[in-house]
Amino acid sequence: MSRRLAVTHAGGPLAEALLEQFQESGIPPDSLVLLDREDRVGKRIAWGDSWLSVEDQHDFDYENLVGVLLLEADAELVDLLQHADCPVLSHLPLVEQAPLFTGAGCPLPEQGFVKLPAAEQATVLPGLQALGQRAGLESLHLVSIVSAMHLGQTGVDDLASQTIGLLNSRDIDAGVFPQPLAFNLIPVPPGSDDELMQLVGGDRIRLGQQQLLAPAFHGLAIAVALRLRQGLDLEQAENALREAGFRFSDEAVSPRSHCQEGSDSWVAQLQQPQQDAQGLQFWVVADSVKNGTLRFYREAAEFLLKSVL
Repeated sequence: MSRRLAVTHAGGPLAEALLEQFQESGIPPDSLVLLDREDRVGKRIAWGDSWLSVEDQHDFDYENLVGVLLLEADAELVDLLQHADCPVLSHLPLVEQAPLFTGAGCPLPEQGFVKLPAAEQATVLPGLQALGQRAGLESLHLVSIVSAMHLGQTGVDDLASQTIGLLNSRDIDAGVFPQPLAFNLIPVPPGSDDELMQLVGGDRIRLGQQQLLAPAFHGLAIAVALRLRQGLDLEQAENALREAGFRFSDEAVSPRSHCQEGSDSWVAQLQQPQQDAQGLQFWVVADSVKNGTLRFYREAAEFLLKSVL
């Protein structure tokens, strides 16, 4: 194959989950090139009955590619990919004013950075779309509590190092976080309201977002508060969310207890504040790697590879 799709940080957990979906989708291994840091070069990654070998992402020649999936933050790599002659897709806010890929059928430029929906937006999107189709969305507010995995494997490694350091009474630095995260909570800028507006498909919706970094290694929890244009009872709302693929539990839910296997998103504490039929509040709990973000990476990859397969 003359043109391939490059996947960076191929040894990380996001790449592992994505490559598993690629295999299930039937993407041929010779259409991919796996890249990672220098210390992971030569690592073999299983692919069915065979394996793929990892190459150096900083020395790789980014020519004659159909696209690049940039899975983790890497300032040096971002500078290098500014000159790539193909689209570079990432769910991370790497450059300003990058166009947003909203799913199958969305056009992609021939080169330049393309933004995929952030993990928290992508995770709740199916539920918001289902409720919007039934009753219309008037307003929406999301509070996302994100783990160290929000910043990739480097974030997980930094949190582990900070935690060990504090437990041993050593000084620690912030690493990739705005402040040290171990035993801490850090408010951080949320995703783009404009991007969320494009995803939910309405320019008359009042939006608000907040985000908090929590000292957890993995997982994502999102508090959703919304107002509908028409009333729904709780049973109707629950049915809409179930049809969108969300699961419910009468127990307390958490990423650790409910999201270790599979890619299910869980809803908890669904309620109508003050018995308002147009108001809904609920929590969404998910794995920070295996949920909506993967869908957009997979759809973009399949779209790019169709042009050469």
